[in-house]
Amino acid sequence: MLPRVATQPRSMREVSPWEWQGWASLRTPAMPQPPFSYQAFGAYDERHLYITVEMELGREPHAGHGCGVPWFSEGAELRFVLPEPDKILQIFLDASGAALVQRRWLLQPVGDLILRTRATATGYALFAAIPWSALSLQGPPTTPLSFNLLPQVVERPLKFQRDNLSIALKAGQATAAISSPMELAPAIDLNPEPRIINFGKPGYNVRELQSLLPAIFDAKPQTAIVMIGTNDITWSKKRLPVDEYEATLHRILNAFREAVVKTILITIPPCIEEYVAEREKYTPEQRDALNSEINEFNARAKRVAAKTGAIVIDYHEQFKGDIRSESSLIRNEANLRSKDGVHPTAEGYRLLARLLADVIKANHLPTDRIVCCGDSITYGAHMNGQGTTTGDTYPAFLRTILFTP
Repeated sequence: MLPRVATQPRSMREVSPWEWQGWASLRTPAMPQPPFSYQAFGAYDERHLYITVEMELGREPHAGHGCGVPWFSEGAELRFVLPEPDKILQIFLDASGAALVQRRWLLQPVGDLILRTRATATGYALFAAIPWSALSLQGPPTTPLSFNLLPQVVERPLKFQRDNLSIALKAGQATAAISSPMELAPAIDLNPEPRIINFGKPGYNVRELQSLLPAIFDAKPQTAIVMIGTNDITWSKKRLPVDEYEATLHRILNAFREAVVKTILITIPPCIEEYVAEREKYTPEQRDALNSEINEFNARAKRVAAKTGAIVIDYHEQFKGDIRSESSLIRNEANLRSKDGVHPTAEGYRLLARLLADVIKANHLPTDRIVCCGDSITYGAHMNGQGTTTGDTYPAFLRTILFTP
């Protein structure tokens, strides 16, 4: 059921993903396969239906191609089932900011639709405010309205060639079709200002987290939780020298200090070296050095925290014993039949939330706006509710501990 927002979303002016987390998730089991990750949310008010999409691609998005013709650019497609005479209405949202509607097989601009987009080095986010009039309605429907959301992922950028359309589509289009029928909940009201915001981004290293600071500060945080560094060590495409990691982390934590944002720094957990080495094609020498590198990065992180006044939670120290065992807090073959070796289990996330709650309460840190910043561990990869503050992510467990009576 889609909730009704009480005030106009900030995203009407600029893309603000943090405000979407209290909306209804449009996730379904049929998600895009790695390396892609995706989340979408929906809400509505008296004038608009709001749809949002965030896609992590691991590369820059292919957007703005095709001279306004859909299927050539990444973005999303919405399919509505409407009363006669239109029956099926398709709206195409381009990650570059263009939108088209298809009625009775004719493509045309979408009246008063508002589309805001933000491209990053590894993906895109888009926000669409669809006026009810575009759906042949005078306001929120009194009967259930269903639609399908289909994010578009293009293997390579295409150039529109009128004489070669079918060949280009066949060769270059790879659409991740996700069917997500939803219903509106006319009686539900929603406060669009969540108290905990999940700013975890799959694949991010410390350099990319620094680039996210404008969006994080846009959320007006009071307390920031930072855990970053796993990809800087374990992912071959994102590895960084420890000196650059330390310098960049110092800029991040110092930015929070200058903005008078209370900050908690979490050390990164160990990894199962052979799993990582197999994925990344590391040499035996590189494999055997991974956990030593993690120890060095954590030591540098603690040094930065001491200089910037951040509180440290030594999460790494919680992973005692054999991390390859069934009781391990790291995902592995014994406990989850997974050669992950990097991400915590649900119990590992629950433990982290308890540690955070204890520190927040003991230090009387403000809780009206907490931002959780980091990579796929903060995101909650492989967990129910990944990318949100629901389900089994550590931001979800923290919200339950802090705010459940």
